[in-house]
Amino acid sequence: SPDGSEVLFTRTEGEGSALFRVASLGGDPRKVVDDALYGDFSPDGRLVAFVRAKGSGSSAVTVVGTVGADGGNTREIARLPAAEFLGSAFAHPRFSPDGRRLAGTQSTSQLGECRAGPCGG
Repeated sequence: SPDGSEVLFTRTEGEGSALFRVASLGGDPRKVVDDALYGDFSPDGRLVAFVRAKGSGSSAVTVVGTVGADGGNTREIARLPAAEFLGSAFAHPRFSPDGRRLAGTQSTSQLGECRAGPCGG
């Protein structure tokens, strides 16, 4: 989080994963959004950007969205067809310093796949 008091992490739940937040010093995790990978707090800490995968094969899309840090008010920002990311995926959303834009990386792993080392936001 912007003030360092919380961290975001993903946890596998059934067939998918969800994005959680927890106090930096420990405590009970709180779910922010279901069916999500990767996350980033907005500069004011009120929103969380996330990425989720929808569909498979040629109909697969990556959804980039925001949700209130309390888990409310989910909003889809963009749908990115998998065909635009041949052999890779859009991942790791990050807010700009003013909170008005989102950026991400193009990962050579499939969305949600971890090859070596830690994975998640």
